Amino acid sequence: MNKRIFLSGGGTLGSVMPLLSLWEDLQNDYDCYWIGSRKGVERDFIKKRGIKYFAIPSGKYSRYFRIKNLLTPFLAFLGLKFSFWYCIKIRPQLIIVSGSFVSVPLVWAGWILRIPVIVHQEDINIGLAGKLTFPFASFITTAFEVTAEAIKQKKVFWIGNPVRNIFYDADKREADKKWKSDSLPLILFLGGGIGSSSLNKTAVSFAKKNEGKCNIINITGKDKVEKAQSSNYKQMEQVDEDFAGLMLAADIVVSRAGLSTISELSALGKAVILIPLKGVGQIDNARFLKERKAAVLADEEDLEEKLEGLLKDKEKIMELEKNIKNIFPSHPKEKFLKFVRQCLN
Repeated sequence: MNKRIFLSGGGTLGSVMPLLSLWEDLQNDYDCYWIGSRKGVERDFIKKRGIKYFAIPSGKYSRYFRIKNLLTPFLAFLGLKFSFWYCIKIRPQLIIVSGSFVSVPLVWAGWILRIPVIVHQEDINIGLAGKLTFPFASFITTAFEVTAEAIKQKKVFWIGNPVRNIFYDADKREADKKWKSDSLPLILFLGGGIGSSSLNKTAVSFAKKNEGKCNIINITGKDKVEKAQSSNYKQMEQVDEDFAGLMLAADIVVSRAGLSTISELSALGKAVILIPLKGVGQIDNARFLKERKAAVLADEEDLEEKLEGLLKDKEKIMELEKNIKNIFPSHPKEKFLKFVRQCLN
């Protein structure tokens, strides 16, 4: 009988992707189960891949008072109760989580039941979910060295951020053949897991102003399709297949600054303009890359200006491609799997 592993992350796809990367390798030797939220975007995304999915109640552990936060203690208690139930019923030998509030009660239950826990910290700054789970972890892994240094514990290791195999296996020639219709530069807009109406409008506007100079592919997010008439503009709600190929074919990517997307862009070595969301750790991620000349940082007001400038500067594009490629340590997945084997043996 295979050993059993719980994977847990959700609320956004950002915390899902590094765990999904690990699942690609773990599924052959272990029985993997996903513990996620009831209504999060990860639910259908995970189920579509054939992973057994169990939902638990989860609240938002906010530092600031909001009326809906009054429900958080009750939801946390329910989440802990469900976590105990799943742990006792399935008896996992290991729990792996990635910076998500839905994972907090699961980590607590695992610690009480003496199940080893690995917590992966993606963003540079440590959020409340991390602070609530780190004391109960067997190992803590981080995407950034400065984060590992800030935690100051012997069980903390800087490994980078695991990325799915497709981002290492994608073929540039095949990607260009599929996604490029001519020799014009291809700009890819990514609004994140839930899309961005403001970025979508910018994509439409920029395509119209630069018809004949570039082509735009815009991943709008669900139910956020824009009306557009430019011949150089194409939009899709999402891309499930060959997403890595699409990113590889792009000459410039315009994206939010979630760490999973940044890690994928790093694996591919792509020039990127980052427009970080406020209040979710993305600003610090984006500033870190900007300081190392690995990305251009923009806001929605000056995005078109900076995009137009980068489009004309081939040397800058090459510099960004080189620097983002070297922003993380190599082989993060292999390093993470060593901790998995250490916990299970």
